[in-house]
Amino acid sequence: MFKDVKGGFGTVTLNFMERYAEVDPKFVKQFKDELGGIWRLKDECGNRHIVKFNNSVTSHFVIDGMIQLRQFYGLTGSNLLLFSYKGNNKFRLTVFKKEVEEYSFPAFHSQSSKPKPKKFVVTLTKYTASESELKDFAEFMRGCKQHKSLYFMGPSASFVPCKLLIWEGRRSCVKFGSGWKKFCADSGFKAGDVLTFECKDAKKSRIIFVTKTSN
Repeated sequence: MFKDVKGGFGTVTLNFMERYAEVDPKFVKQFKDELGGIWRLKDECGNRHIVKFNNSVTSHFVIDGMIQLRQFYGLTGSNLLLFSYKGNNKFRLTVFKKEVEEYSFPAFHSQSSKPKPKKFVVTLTKYTASESELKDFAEFMRGCKQHKSLYFMGPSASFVPCKLLIWEGRRSCVKFGSGWKKFCADSGFKAGDVLTFECKDAKKSRIIFVTKTSN
């Protein structure tokens, strides 16, 4: 889990819109009082980048630095970027080099086809909260098996990577592996909590939003 993260958003950078990237309006609304025109990015390898934010009240874009960023990571198509906000206009940047399809774009994105998200309600037991077997929507999770790992966003508003483990055969089951137990602990989820899992598309999207409905 990324430390000291206050919020974040995911967006898609496109080859025919390579000069800028769209920013989630909800993120801008949440941090409008502190966002400046210069954003400082740092990826998991320590590479640093500087981009400019237009700070518009209507349309929100990163307007400078995207061409250089795409060239640095060798991006040539439609690629997902995760911006994890640490405050003071500093971000943890996660770059996915595998291209994404239009219908898996964030809903706010101008090129998104905006399908209805899929939602599943799961009640955590002592076993599922600690050992990660969630049978309630196993079939849906099987549709994610090509990803091998997923990114969860919970109350902390940061993206948490988690392994996806799938066994087939007589004892077939689906589990969230490395990362899930810590995600529950960091999010304050415990046995008896009712959680809502929201995902746009099992076969394409790697991001799942998790909220607590009741306890």
